Amino acid sequence: MKNVKFETNLWWAIGVLEKEYEIPVVMEANAAHTKVSYTARKTTVKELLDAIVPKDSFVWRVEGGVVHVIEKSLATRPDYPLNAPIERLSEAGDYNTLFRKALEQVRERNFPEPVLLQEGWNIKKHPCINIKAHNTTLRKVLDQIFLNGGIPYSVVRSQNKDGSYYFLVVLQ
Repeated sequence: MKNVKFETNLWWAIGVLEKEYEIPVVMEANAAHTKVSYTARKTTVKELLDAIVPKDSFVWRVEGGVVHVIEKSLATRPDYPLNAPIERLSEAGDYNTLFRKALEQVRERNFPEPVLLQEGWNIKKHPCINIKAHNTTLRKVLDQIFLNGGIPYSVVRSQNKDGSYYFLVVLQ
């Protein structure tokens, strides 16, 4: 990567990596408004992520060709829906349908903090793709959809007015 300059928050920086540099990257966090600053004439993705991802509160790792920047409080939580195991999923359809089918796999488990798909997001006519998953996690299934369809996503932990929490999968 050449002539990289960030003077923003972590969410925005991750979005720039995905959109401008075409790096498949997913943000999984509460509200990551951490300010980041980075300038380099030439850098690698690893050097950049090591510099902008706050090590005290986030981890970053590559899984199946997708970079995940995950808030530490979520990374190993067994009741975090993206860590949920998926025994088998074999579906064909457009991207919205596939995201919904994947999320249905974990909704049935009644996690204390449910996972929702961003409503109102409309994908124009896209070709049908196939997803086949066996003994994996929801994260890896969503990554397959991302990589096969070019539909990036992020996960935001949000709070309802009643104080309860939920996870929102935001398609970008």
